[in-house]
Amino acid sequence: MEQETSSSKPKVVRRTSEEIQAIIAEYEKGGLSAKAFCKLHHIKKDYLTRWITRYGNKKGLKGFVPVSLPVMTPGQERTLFAEYRGIKFYQKVDASYLKSLLS
Repeated sequence: MEQETSSSKPKVVRRTSEEIQAIIAEYEKGGLSAKAFCKLHHIKKDYLTRWITRYGNKKGLKGFVPVSLPVMTPGQERTLFAEYRGIKFYQKVDASYLKSLLS
């Protein structure tokens, strides 16, 4: 009986962050679905999803967003409209405005 010397596990490919970012850029420029792109490049879809979360386009996420508040006179009270996760809204806010803050 001979023992098999080679491992039956597939070889794990480690990619640098630059390689991952290049793959993400290629995926975003192409018109393929994630499933088709992964099949073409022999990548697990879970890996692509994880890479996009970690290394994806984060240009709009840095820094602060300027917010203008109405000037309140000393005797004027603000009425709380809504509060979510510690953010207080004192007037009705359009959903598209909130989306623009996130992008």
